[in-house]
Amino acid sequence: MIRQIVDLSAPDRPAPAVAALLAELNAFTVPRALRRWQRDVLETGTLRATWPLDGASLVCDATLWRDYGLFAYRFVHGPFTLWLLTGGCKTGWHIAGLVMLPLGLAFAGGGEDLALVHYHVPALAAVRAPQGKAEAQVVVGHANFAHHLWNELPALAAARPTAIARTLVLWEPILPLDQLVDWPGALCRVAERDVRPPPDQLAAGVLLPLGSTRIPAGLAARVRAACAAHDVVPPGRPGAAALSLSLRSMYRRPINQLAFCRAVLARLPASLDVYLDGFAMPDDIDVPGRYDVAQFRAWQQETAALASELMAGAPADGPRLVDATLCTVPQAIALGARLDAYLSPHGTQQHKIGWVHQVPGVVHTSPHVAQSDQAAWLADQCEHHAPVAYLPAAMTGTVPGQGRFAGDPWYDDYQFIDVEDAVSWAVRALMPYIGR
Repeated sequence: MIRQIVDLSAPDRPAPAVAALLAELNAFTVPRALRRWQRDVLETGTLRATWPLDGASLVCDATLWRDYGLFAYRFVHGPFTLWLLTGGCKTGWHIAGLVMLPLGLAFAGGGEDLALVHYHVPALAAVRAPQGKAEAQVVVGHANFAHHLWNELPALAAARPTAIARTLVLWEPILPLDQLVDWPGALCRVAERDVRPPPDQLAAGVLLPLGSTRIPAGLAARVRAACAAHDVVPPGRPGAAALSLSLRSMYRRPINQLAFCRAVLARLPASLDVYLDGFAMPDDIDVPGRYDVAQFRAWQQETAALASELMAGAPADGPRLVDATLCTVPQAIALGARLDAYLSPHGTQQHKIGWVHQVPGVVHTSPHVAQSDQAAWLADQCEHHAPVAYLPAAMTGTVPGQGRFAGDPWYDDYQFIDVEDAVSWAVRALMPYIGR
């Protein structure tokens, strides 16, 4: 069906009309939030594109929902069909590429966009007549609270919808959506399995994700304020510095983390309050159909068990330990307001502190992740942020991952090669913030 996929990132830029179309559609309308194609649907109820060969203006008549947030939009132009294909949440659901049929041509923006086009293409031949009412609907919510905070909420806060039939809310992991943004109109709270069409069925109209790639300071402040009422952890000692020490289960975990954490606690001042952090449950964990509840509870219980083991062997003359591993996401965010620093594995656990509060952190992770200058990347994701230091990649060794992510180096586990060396580095980086 597809004879050629053109990489638009190639030096010769072989398709200037296509590149210009994607650039126009993908331009953000406010700093790093709400792309133009998304804003236009919100304001007009329609999605328009230009047929690259003759400049004809086309209107989207149907949407193919491929996966969460991954949509293909159909435009009919006489005997031809144009498909616009969305990318993932981390890029603010940009238009990653397009397909022109029956010409057999596809175009992608390069890099991961090429893989996304390959993913979309096989489904385009099997689609049927559009089903349902032709209308524009927003699809919002992400099972991972960090993506919800980072890749959706800023766009929702910036949007001014005037032509939306309804808003489908699939997940609300931090708090109910209307507590975090001012969104006009009714919110239809559903499970994805109840509203997503079968893989080969077109939905009439436009199903619209809204995307962003940075957390504005104002949104972070609103999230802090909304979560403040959920603080359930007993107050710390007056005047004591506070540190969050995270324990990790699931993938990309340090397999000798208890030895590392014990050695960290042995080096910290006794005047310190240390909050043991774990896998935080989404606020909506009990809403039927939204999560793999058994898996989420297992991850939380694993970190809770690690905390119990760590506390059982803690020296009596060491820092004061508080078990916060059973907190929900809003409770964990509320706890972040009292912290002076955090020590955490890379990933979602650090984001409930560093992406909401201006709290400095020290982060450890696998060599594959650490070598990609994650500290600079993290600083770029928040309008206001505190310093983040990553344990050098050479201090950890890769342990092959298990389960569904086995073979993907991004999800490999790891170990501290020399625990004492790693602890010395981490504590030295933390002391400017907790040494009082």
